[in-house]
Amino acid sequence: MIIYDADILSVFAKIDRLDLLQRLSGPILITPQIKEEISIPAQYGYQFPSRILKAASTLPLTAEEMATYEALRETLGRGESEGISLAKHRNYIFATNDKVAFKFAVKEKVAAINLQVILRALFLSNSLTRKEILSLAEEMNIKDGLIIPQNDLDDILADDE
Repeated sequence: MIIYDADILSVFAKIDRLDLLQRLSGPILITPQIKEEISIPAQYGYQFPSRILKAASTLPLTAEEMATYEALRETLGRGESEGISLAKHRNYIFATNDKVAFKFAVKEKVAAINLQVILRALFLSNSLTRKEILSLAEEMNIKDGLIIPQNDLDDILADDE
């Protein structure tokens, strides 16, 4: 199972392709704090949060997970702390595009993936062609301002040997 951070979900929601995450991992799972982070842009009239909230299931934390969350809060934001805590205790994968949160998850011995890994998995599973990956990257740039460096695109699209 994968716990998605708000940044990954927002990118896919803005291009209306949450279906790709569902194809990759099944249900879209979030924590209460990630849900709260996602909801904030809706207060300013943005439509993409409603797509996420409609597609995602929110998993409450246990008392033990809450204790870990509180300890992590000294270093990370609320959503990242909850996501890492839940992933750690349930042996889930944490998906984030936040470099600090990613490194912290790895330090906490939590399996972590980022956007590049997600796109690579979609490519290797034949869910998306090379052309579709490039089109998706362009759409992410236009609708979210996300720039995937060329060397990362080359890695994503490298032939599997």
